[in-house]
Amino acid sequence: FVLEVQEELSPLGAHHFLELVADQFYTDIALYRSVDNFLTQFGISENPDKKHWHMEQIQDDRNLHRGIKKYDISFAGGGPNTRSTQIFIAFADLDFLGKEPWETPFARVVSGFDTVDRFHRGYGDIAPFNKAGPDQQILFREGNGYIRKKFPKTDFIKECRVLGHEAGAYELIAD
Repeated sequence: FVLEVQEELSPLGAHHFLELVADQFYTDIALYRSVDNFLTQFGISENPDKKHWHMEQIQDDRNLHRGIKKYDISFAGGGPNTRSTQIFIAFADLDFLGKEPWETPFARVVSGFDTVDRFHRGYGDIAPFNKAGPDQQILFREGNGYIRKKFPKTDFIKECRVLGHEAGAYELIAD
């Protein structure tokens, strides 16, 4: 699928995403949280050379006071100035998200909607919301082997690369 970075919505988020893409952070990344009519989340690397990014949090962008729309892409945050590497793609309009400055969308899926719509959602939400779902803390510790063993139908981002810098288009290759 292809996404278009929208720097005018989230300049800090867009810049940080582009830094991560340039460092090939989003290579072999599990879509470990995929919930029907909600979102898919990814952005935990098992690569020792990339793990430092998990601790590099960025400042919030200005609050747009608008809900997240279907196919918007935003960093996941846990409070003010907590964005680092985890990203979500909305599967539906989520008007209750996007009200906080750490949930400001920085990109949007512009083609390959059928690929995004086919992401496996059978495992439900993550722990603690679903005790049987993938656990982010175990993924951080054990890496993709944990996901591949316990949740074998999970989709992965194979790579993320720039298609055209002028157009702001970036391609994520999902498997």
